[in-house]
Amino acid sequence: MTPEKNRLLAKNTLMLYIRMVLMMGVSLYTVRIVLSTLGVEDYGIFNVVSSVVTSFSFITLAMTSASQRFLSFELGNDDQNRLNKVFNTNVTVFCFLAGFILVLAETVGLGIMNTYLTLPSERLIAANYVYHFTVLTFIINIIAVPYQSILIAHERMSVFAYLSLLESVLRLSVVFLLIALPGDKLILYGVLSLLLNAIVTIAYYIYCRRKFVECTYTYSFDKKIVSQFLSFSGWNLFGSLTTISFDQGINFLLNLYFGPIVNAARGIALQVNNAINGVSSNFYTAVRPQVIKLYAMHYHEHMIRLVFKSSRIGFYFLLLISMPILLETDFILNLWLKEVPPSTSIFVKLTVLYSLLNSLQIPLSTAVQATGNIRRYQFIIGVIMLLCLPISYIALSNGLAPESTYFIMIILLAIAHFFRLGILNTQIKLCYVSYIRQVALRVLLVSATSYLLLLSISIRFEYGLLRFIIVSLASFIICSSLIYVIGLLPEDKIVAKDLLNKYLRKPKLKKVIA
Repeated sequence: MTPEKNRLLAKNTLMLYIRMVLMMGVSLYTVRIVLSTLGVEDYGIFNVVSSVVTSFSFITLAMTSASQRFLSFELGNDDQNRLNKVFNTNVTVFCFLAGFILVLAETVGLGIMNTYLTLPSERLIAANYVYHFTVLTFIINIIAVPYQSILIAHERMSVFAYLSLLESVLRLSVVFLLIALPGDKLILYGVLSLLLNAIVTIAYYIYCRRKFVECTYTYSFDKKIVSQFLSFSGWNLFGSLTTISFDQGINFLLNLYFGPIVNAARGIALQVNNAINGVSSNFYTAVRPQVIKLYAMHYHEHMIRLVFKSSRIGFYFLLLISMPILLETDFILNLWLKEVPPSTSIFVKLTVLYSLLNSLQIPLSTAVQATGNIRRYQFIIGVIMLLCLPISYIALSNGLAPESTYFIMIILLAIAHFFRLGILNTQIKLCYVSYIRQVALRVLLVSATSYLLLLSISIRFEYGLLRFIIVSLASFIICSSLIYVIGLLPEDKIVAKDLLNKYLRKPKLKKVIA
């Protein structure tokens, strides 16, 4: 990439990290208070009821990916009229989609919740209220997708930081109101969450409407654009369905076999996962538009180099924050939560491992999305990942522990990654040897060496605050050193040195002429 592109990527990543720090801090604090206020059972009910609604997100995930791809592609082509038409058609399609999901959720989804979920009889009315509020929240988020997509396509990542500050303030307000206001806390939490999402969505709309000329909406339903959009989304839909199957589907199975207490444990693990995933996902959010634009401009070799580089760096960002969590899970949970549900510790550890492995597939998936030729990729990877649900059902039916579902997910994800590389080799001429040498071996060597060194330090100290502080500091020093020495290519080290020199260089004092 050019120096300008490197600087833009670094700036966008920095702004997204500011966003991540805000979101992570508020998220971890609010989970503690919400869990304490609702109680373990009501918190579990909220998570499993919400999972019914988010089960429909396999549709929106597919179309969101398509929206981001087509808008970034048109920006790469630099055709303003075409961009405006694509955006307007996007908004129209997502409004139709919101109406369809609303009908589906209030019929099929409501029936599933009241028929198949294991819920305490005395909390059924509250659960139904929460379900309706969650549906409305979901609809609002669907309508916001085109505006979020155009913001990402323009690489205005600083705006995410500012809007996240607004969201963080509102989320803290929700927690304080939840404590202060009277009434059923579970229902109240559903209402406040709905209002929060509505305000944030309005803020996205106002900014995009004022800053981007293509966001002046007029009704448009270009059949050719819709056809391309739906064709791309169709196979993305299959891929998104696999994601939902081993996410919300596992939630249903755990509820069926173990009840809402285990759902609460998994809900906490997913909150930790969402927080640490912000580390890598923020970086990939900054990279994704550049990958698509490079393909649109026919700079394919540059695109592949960027995919390899982002695979390494995204993984290392995640590793830096994940290592202390893996080694000091119990201490962190006991410090964070007043009451830790059973199985939470092992769920958190396995979720972190899954996230580390999953981070490697994100740049590869983005490269395939850029080409628009996703049918074979989505079918093969989707079939492999869909096996998670029936295998987990068999495992739980035979009396295996709830954490067995995570082991199944991790094994299938590893198998899918090998197939993924084979597909990309044929589609974008991605070289196996280059990927293994530049990405796989480096991240594996850094991870394994870091963990073994830190484990040898951890076992020398007794459980407690002192060990946590020592392990955390040692983790940063050891991981950073190994990443620089082993994990980075020479070209990465040059960029890292340039960025460090830029930010550490002392400003020169200007002479003042009297």
